[in-house]
Amino acid sequence: MIEIDENKIFVSGKEIEFDFFILKYIMYGDLVIILLDIPKDVNQYNNLYAVNSTTGKIYWEVEDLKNYLDNPTPYHSLELMNNNISVWDWYGWQYFISPDTGEIIFRRLVK
Repeated sequence: MIEIDENKIFVSGKEIEFDFFILKYIMYGDLVIILLDIPKDVNQYNNLYAVNSTTGKIYWEVEDLKNYLDNPTPYHSLELMNNNISVWDWYGWQYFISPDTGEIIFRRLVK
């Protein structure tokens, strides 16, 4: 059973606390994919995590966006598309993330 309370997720009898509220989550097999809600005045942009629902431990944090953009913004949307995680940033980039590793496998501008 998975329970969310603001910035905490309770899974497999364990509590994981994040620095920011949980905006959305989706399930992918045993993984809970979590999108954090980053306030606009905070310089934080890697806001996507996977938590293993069996062990209750963080499985990965998304690949660093600085690998692609000089001034990245946080992701603001999350969905599962064709067995990949799809997220968008405020610049209009759509990223496809491997649910197994958290690595960015493809991106495209969709403004």
